[in-house]
Amino acid sequence: MLFESDQCWPDESWFQGWKLAPTTTFKLTEYKLGLRFEAVVAHLIDLEPSLHLLAKNLVVHDGKRTIGEFDLIVENNGTVEHWELAVKFYLGVGDVSNMDNWHGPDPSDTLARKINRMASHQLRLSQHPAGQQLLQQNGWDVRRARSLVKGRLFHPYQSFRLQQFPVPPKVNPGHEKGWWMTDTDFELAPELKRGKFMTLERSNWLAPLLSAGKGQIMDHSQTVSFLSGIETQGTIPIAQLTADGEELSRGFVVFPQWLKDIEAQKV
Repeated sequence: MLFESDQCWPDESWFQGWKLAPTTTFKLTEYKLGLRFEAVVAHLIDLEPSLHLLAKNLVVHDGKRTIGEFDLIVENNGTVEHWELAVKFYLGVGDVSNMDNWHGPDPSDTLARKINRMASHQLRLSQHPAGQQLLQQNGWDVRRARSLVKGRLFHPYQSFRLQQFPVPPKVNPGHEKGWWMTDTDFELAPELKRGKFMTLERSNWLAPLLSAGKGQIMDHSQTVSFLSGIETQGTIPIAQLTADGEELSRGFVVFPQWLKDIEAQKV
């Protein structure tokens, strides 16, 4: 088996070359964000004539032990590829040039851990004997592994306001961007006093809001009151909206315990 060294995703020109067929409806039914993202990519593959989805969520077993799972096996212009997908949301705390300092709503989940896991294990699954055996059983000779990690990076609020977005070297500077701030800073920020806001359900994390829909639009004081009344000590995703419910920006309001949990990991 030939395994090429190209394990990164192609640049924008590769996607711009896709001749996507017109589509009428596409409804996401999955709740978990990772599965929703996989469904979106699988749908795009169905629309692109040069791509053919051979398998999805293909579990690899070694006897009774589960080794891993191929997210997607795709035939790309006659070449069989293993695609590994992830959708993640990270907040930059401290030295944001370090991938270890980008934390998820679960503070133990970091950008560094995800990238390292993908590179050291997930993308190498077709090189594992059990993975090779499963691929051979299906008549697939995987020639390339690709990773697609999408989502959004949330920068400290003042950096976001100044449009300053330093990131680790391997991060695409064109990434989707948001902001984060503490609950106290949110309450005191003068420029937010006249803002309109809405908390975000997980189903709305993947794409910007075009309208508030059935969501409750709150003014600043109502949002502050809402935040003070909830039990969570983690993070709350929130969108800043126009009066008509169109999204202006999005971010996370974080509580002191979330920051304390990050500090505790460094001890």
